[in-house]
Amino acid sequence: MQWIQRLSIRNKMLGAFMSIMLMADLGGGIALFNLARVNDGTRALATGAMPRLRQAAVLQSAVHDLRIAQYQAMLADEDADRKAAEADVAKAIAAAQSPVQHLSASADVAGAAKTIASIHTRWDAYLQGNEKAMKLSGEFGLKAMGGDYRKQFDGLVADLDELAALEGRAADGQV
Repeated sequence: MQWIQRLSIRNKMLGAFMSIMLMADLGGGIALFNLARVNDGTRALATGAMPRLRQAAVLQSAVHDLRIAQYQAMLADEDADRKAAEADVAKAIAAAQSPVQHLSASADVAGAAKTIASIHTRWDAYLQGNEKAMKLSGEFGLKAMGGDYRKQFDGLVADLDELAALEGRAADGQV
């Protein structure tokens, strides 16, 4: 400690300034390292889990829109209203068809591949049921929308909810 007392004020000030600069550089380096980690995590989230999560949400919405359009077709009193509702059904099917066919899951999302396979199976079955149900109207149409067809819808919705939950947990893990 004696050597510090022997230093001139100029050298003491220079040493203090250099110490402060060294700490600032060290703090900046740590900040840059952490910023790079945040950037990598954000990029992985933006290109990985979030598009898949959005895809699941779009599909959930399209399937519900389809169900609403189907009921509107069944309840239509006028021929023109029924034709408009049937057009809405066709639009809803088209809106859901592409997302269903392009569903993908990250390999590291456990259970997603199984859920997606189930969605494909249930979607195909639901579309087959749609063809049968849309041939009917009124009471008969409403009955056709219930029973086994309703169970197919409920199963499809449950699978879509499960996929959204799986992808949501994957997104949470990337944050």
